Amino acid sequence: MKNLKVTCQELRKLLPVLSIIVLILLAGVGQATTERYLQSQLSNKILLESQQRQAAYQALKARVQEYNSAFVNRDYNTLYRLSYFKGVPQPSLFEYCQLRDAGYVYNISVAVQDIELQGDKAWAEVELVLNHPALGTNKTTHKQQWELLNGLWYKVDYGN
Repeated sequence: MKNLKVTCQELRKLLPVLSIIVLILLAGVGQATTERYLQSQLSNKILLESQQRQAAYQALKARVQEYNSAFVNRDYNTLYRLSYFKGVPQPSLFEYCQLRDAGYVYNISVAVQDIELQGDKAWAEVELVLNHPALGTNKTTHKQQWELLNGLWYKVDYGN
């Protein structure tokens, strides 16, 4: 019985130390759980941002292709609709058509080479090939500036 008493007394003395050890172990488990939770939240945020960026890129690419298709087909109504007049007074559709329609008979082809997206601004690099009956073929590369306004992409037109 005396041995048992000594053992209980010794255990009582060890109890605070054992409590601290258990708390440290629980804290480690809690920290690992918190770390896994934070890592999963970060992964979800990165995935969501990546998906949003991909959706913005696809929407921009569709608008760039629509604009350039309208340019090739001389669809001035669509060109006007997809343009954002920056730093210049917005012309009427009639004035816009007069400014843009050269009246020449030539073939145009446009190919989108690259699209660079930076937040609500973007640049599309396009290759323009003009085939003129008298002047021959002219191939040039242009950078179109685009801006996201009210959830839609518009080509920036400075009036030139």
